[in-house]
Amino acid sequence: MDEYYEGVKNDGKFSTQISLLQDYVRSSLSTATKLQLSSTPSHLVLSHVLSAVQLSSELGMWRLYRFGVVVLAEVMLSMEAVPLSQKAIHEIESVWSQLIASGDYEALARGALVMAKGYIDLSLDSGSITEHDLANDHLLQAFTYAKLLESRSLVMEITSLLALLSELRISGGFSDSAYISGSKKSRDGMVAAFEKAQKGIDEAFSKGDMIARDVAEVVKWVGVRVAEGWE
Repeated sequence: MDEYYEGVKNDGKFSTQISLLQDYVRSSLSTATKLQLSSTPSHLVLSHVLSAVQLSSELGMWRLYRFGVVVLAEVMLSMEAVPLSQKAIHEIESVWSQLIASGDYEALARGALVMAKGYIDLSLDSGSITEHDLANDHLLQAFTYAKLLESRSLVMEITSLLALLSELRISGGFSDSAYISGSKKSRDGMVAAFEKAQKGIDEAFSKGDMIARDVAEVVKWVGVRVAEGWE
């Protein structure tokens, strides 16, 4: 375990140091998120996340633990050389009911987005209508929580993915999807929502820019996955 944790744990005042340990966990998760945004290799991010998840679990810091699981699942998705989409989805599912009960909009938005991306990845490999529709379901969940969180950048990321899934259906992929009938309207609506968020038209989208990835990278990622799945 980290030397900082050991020092606090062994100083004889463990019960009085909980706030310091909480700060340490938050700092580790914040560092992990910033490293992800800067395209740091996943294996360098993983150590920060694992230490935070382990410590928060040991000390019963369940809100921080659940958030750590979300960040861990994000890191799993970014490991391109290792197919961990299903594992990332399972990690979020293991804490999903508790996340809903907690009302943590950031964890809910990011967690739903992880599940959506995981199902996008799986559906492009398998051609599964069910997985495609689950991706759409979770993106809509993420969209709801991102608006409640007032995260402009998350809204941009999510609407770009929703528009791309709609375009995929319009172009002939997943034609039996439950979302097929409204695909054109959905695409146009998501493009409009993206543009509003991008321009900062809605006050609700003027805050919370810290936690999202660069949208151009998201579009590039989906474009690559679409090409791999449909060429």
